[in-house]
Amino acid sequence: MESANKGKVRVKSMQTNDFYDWVDFSSTYKLNRITPWPYLSDTVYVEAMREKNHTLYRTDFDGPDITLNYLNARATKSGIPKPANSTKARGIPVDMKNDIIAKLGNLMPQNRLLFWQNIDTSDVSNLSQRLNSRA
Repeated sequence: MESANKGKVRVKSMQTNDFYDWVDFSSTYKLNRITPWPYLSDTVYVEAMREKNHTLYRTDFDGPDITLNYLNARATKSGIPKPANSTKARGIPVDMKNDIIAKLGNLMPQNRLLFWQNIDTSDVSNLSQRLNSRA
């Protein structure tokens, strides 16, 4: 990659501590009362500015800016603190890993199978927890 584009590309090998453990400062009360719900598929423009406690978005290029205020009171008053660096890989759910290996393992080349056998796992990923809490 570094040799592509006459050396103008700088490649960084990402390590676990290059990622952050962000804390969710969204307000469930505010999120439940947002109308209309801002679907990503309908959004054409998003503007988030530093030191602002809201986000602007548009559902039409020529349409008005819609203000999205979803932070809880503590984050609005005192700001969002800088998150801590991750200390371990997030991983994927164990059952997902086992399903992939069981169903696709004999179809994969050995180097791909080795990747799936060595991938980090977690009990439940943060994403699936949040998705289940919204349902």
